[in-house]
Amino acid sequence: MKYLIALIALSTVVLTQRPTGPQPTYSPCQICYYIVSQAEHHLHRGRVEKGELQIALLEECESLRRYQGYQAVQTCVQMVDDNINTILNDVNANKNVTTICQDISQC
Repeated sequence: MKYLIALIALSTVVLTQRPTGPQPTYSPCQICYYIVSQAEHHLHRGRVEKGELQIALLEECESLRRYQGYQAVQTCVQMVDDNINTILNDVNANKNVTTICQDISQC
């Protein structure tokens, strides 16, 4: 009986620590392309202040959780927070996505 209880407890611990399916993959470059594309979308819809754009992009980062996972969200948030000025200035200067992501060292 003791062994059965120990086996059940061990199985529970192992099963709760195993991934339930394939782990999502992402790259900072992919996230950059996504964020810059979203920035272009927001900025081309009309005049947007830096703070408004940053909030909108952080909301876009959160949308990555479902398919890319928590780590992708964290990477995205850090990318936006660290590079909002460059993203804003480069999009307003009509630089392309590839150039912007190279400017912020993500691709």
